[in-house]
Amino acid sequence: LIPGVLHELNAGSIDWSYSGLIAYGCHNHIIICDYAVLEVVQTISIHKDIVTKISWKSPDCLASPKCRADSLTLISGDEGGSLFLTNVHTKKTIASVIKFGGAVKQIQWVSFPRETNSFALVLFSPDVL
Repeated sequence: LIPGVLHELNAGSIDWSYSGLIAYGCHNHIIICDYAVLEVVQTISIHKDIVTKISWKSPDCLASPKCRADSLTLISGDEGGSLFLTNVHTKKTIASVIKFGGAVKQIQWVSFPRETNSFALVLFSPDVL
């Protein structure tokens, strides 16, 4: 059971983190739930438009402290074409892109074997990467 009345554009704006948290879009808010106890642990209100996509940063190696911290990093996109990279632990915005293009249709994290950083590929409507 997911609390909150969702907007039809929130469909597909849900992701499960490696640390066991679920994030989903509820209108222009991001709701963070602990799936083990089915409890809302945080609400993030940074979007002005309906949240359309959410993706937790995938840690490259779960054993290191940096990767555990990265597992609390979330990127979210909205109907207005804005993106926010957020540290969920601190609720601080790490980076943002406001009104870049059309609605955010898809977000995918990409990492390369010899790189220490991950990159987010974002598909905007109408089919702009």
